[in-house]
Order: sequence, then structure tokens, then C-alpha cells
Amino acid sequence: MQMTKLKARMICAAAGFALWAPGSAAIAKAQQPQAHQVIPLYQGAAPGTEGWTQKETAIDLEGKRFNPPNPDTLIVNVTTPTLTVFRPAAGKANGAAVIVAPGGGFRVLSFKNEGLRVAQWLADRGITAFVLKYRLNPMPTTAGGIMQGMDEMMRAAAARPGAAAPTGAGAPPPGLTMGPIENGAISDGQQAIKYVRSHAAQYGVNPAKIGIIGFSAGGAVSSGATIRAAAADKPNFVGIIYAFAPDELSPGLPPAFMAGAADDPLAARIPALFTNWLATGAKAELHIYAKGQHGFGTARQNLPVDGWLGVFHAWLGQQGFIPSTYAH
Repeated sequence: MQMTKLKARMICAAAGFALWAPGSAAIAKAQQPQAHQVIPLYQGAAPGTEGWTQKETAIDLEGKRFNPPNPDTLIVNVTTPTLTVFRPAAGKANGAAVIVAPGGGFRVLSFKNEGLRVAQWLADRGITAFVLKYRLNPMPTTAGGIMQGMDEMMRAAAARPGAAAPTGAGAPPPGLTMGPIENGAISDGQQAIKYVRSHAAQYGVNPAKIGIIGFSAGGAVSSGATIRAAAADKPNFVGIIYAFAPDELSPGLPPAFMAGAADDPLAARIPALFTNWLATGAKAELHIYAKGQHGFGTARQNLPVDGWLGVFHAWLGQQGFIPSTYAH
């Protein structure tokens, strides 16, 4: 596979997409495995995309942070939202389901780092997982074009949200506008929850144990889909990982798990979101790790943040969504 070498640079965080770490990086067109069932979320075109002509493309990414066993695959130009299903081994399912929404600033999806590997980890522990591929802003499909598009977004996000954390939810970070495509992505999250709940019996899932977890921009999808949904369509729990909420909070929210890293500029927003979530009368748990940067996902950094998925798993048990040895 021909690899295109890119100039070393940091593309990090405030607007919410996976991190390219310092050091040489390379990207190339990727071949997508088809081992798992892939389900279109809509019959026909997603609402509002009828005239879209951009072509979905998968691109492999390697660099200091994403060397094997942690390579990432970026997805660009999603026009057809889907769910990729990860089912536990026979006899291992515990009835819980988690929809996984990768991040990427609504321009790319960090599909392996924040999607496929998360889903496999959950399935290995008896949780049926669905990786959400939601609609994105159009992007070029060349290495240089993608990097240019991300650089433009980062220039718009130059005023990072670190000096003064907002007092409440409802405002995206600098450089990120919640326009029609971003709101369409949240609608895709809502549709994913409805789909999994309406097909719960088909997948051996308890309809009262369905959650959604999102990373960065995917966290805006998971939180937004939770906040905006009617009571009957809300998830039973939500994970918001180094992300924000696009709307003001209101009563009736499910339990939330939040995590981030203190060396990520976006982390300044998470404590306020945690406090406001509790203020609605809902349950919440917050973990801020000293190091990890933005986009840690499933990357192995030999830091305590590497164990966050185990903490999330323990929290699910404590909340009663999966079997647990902890007191509820």
C-alpha cells in the first residue's frame, strides 16, 4: 500500500476530533473489513442528504500515537448513516447494549480508535455494541486535502476554551458551529437509539439497558441525542468522553459517565457539565485524568488513562446495567 508521508504536526482538540500526535504520520486509503453486520439507519437517503454527491472514503492513519497495535482508520464524507454490530460470543451476552459514536470534529470519524476497538472491547465483556457512522461535513479524500481541511478548522478554533470554563452546557467550543450537518449527526444518534430499542429482541438486548457513548464530536452526538429525545426515546445511560453538550440540560436525563484528561483544553468544560447534570436530579460520574490529551480513546499510552474503559465497565455494573460485584 502506497503511504503518503505528512509533515509532523499536532492537530488537537478544542473542536473535537482525534489527535495526530507529534512525530511522523502517514495516511493511505484503507480497505474496510466486512466481518460485522452493517445496518443502514434510514430507508433511502437520510433526511436532507438527497442531493449529496461526496463519496465515503476510509483512510489509514499511523504515527507516534497510532503505531501498532493502535493504528487508526479515519472515515470521511459519510452520507449514509449506519450501525456496525458487534455481538458477544454465544452465551456471553448480558442484555446491555451500547451505541458507540466516534469523534472527529464532524469532519472525520476516528473509526478504529474511538469506534471499532471500543465496540470489540465491550462485546468481549458481554455487551452488544453498535458503532455509529453519522453524517459529516464534506472533506477532500487526498492526504493533503484532509490535512488542509483540519488545519482550517484549527485556525478557527485558535481561541481555546481553557482559560475560562463555561458555567453551563449549551455552547460548542470555539471554531465549531452547530449547523445543519452537525444537528443531522445528532439526529442520527437519536435514530440509532430508536433502532436498537425497536430491534432489541432481535439482538438479545434488554430495551431498558440501552446506552450511547460518544467521543469528542461523537460526545456531542451522544449528549445531544440524549437531551433532545422524547422521554420514551432517551437512552438508559450515556457516556460523554472529552466532549460537550450542545443544548441546555433539563430534568429527566439518564445516568451519565464523563471522562477527560487535564492536558486537553476541552476538559475545562467537563466539570461544569457534570455539575449541571447533577443539578437536574440525574446521576453522573466524572473522571479527569492528569494526562492523556484529547482523543485518547483506546490508544495505549502507558498512563492511568489507559484503564478508563474498565472504569466505565465498573460504573455500568454499579448502575445495574450489567452484572457487578459492586454494591449499587
